[in-house]
Amino acid sequence: MNEIHLAEEKSLAATAAAVKARGIAVEIVDTKADALARIKSLMPAGATVSTGASLTLKEIGFEEYLISKAHPWKNLKDAIVAEQDPARQGELRRQSTLADYFLGSVHAVAESGELVIASASGNQLGPYAYSARNVIWVVGAQKMGSGEGWNRKLA
Repeated sequence: MNEIHLAEEKSLAATAAAVKARGIAVEIVDTKADALARIKSLMPAGATVSTGASLTLKEIGFEEYLISKAHPWKNLKDAIVAEQDPARQGELRRQSTLADYFLGSVHAVAESGELVIASASGNQLGPYAYSARNVIWVVGAQKMGSGEGWNRKLA
């Protein structure tokens, strides 16, 4: 079993400052519940929402909350999952990249502010880089760091 190392507060602050210097807004919260509450507060009622595959979103309870339909947003994945025609489903997937809010995570964040993002299907890359109006990444402290530990995270 892999041991999880969380970034120390000093490293978190330095990393957050470096990411902000690259033009990305950063907020640090203390708990999974705080992260979920903050996401809920960021997206207005009626907004279209889509997500990339993200264990982090699942772990904070966002995925379950979105599936529950107990929210005021339009979850674009509902239509994708319900669609039986593969051609129409593909079109809905493309449209979901234009969501008002696209949520996911990154694989790692260097103390220099560099982000590591990979995708088995590629579905997150377009929305993250260009097409979604707003992108929200939820990133655990175990994904942040530098030096020798950073190299191991990428291996």
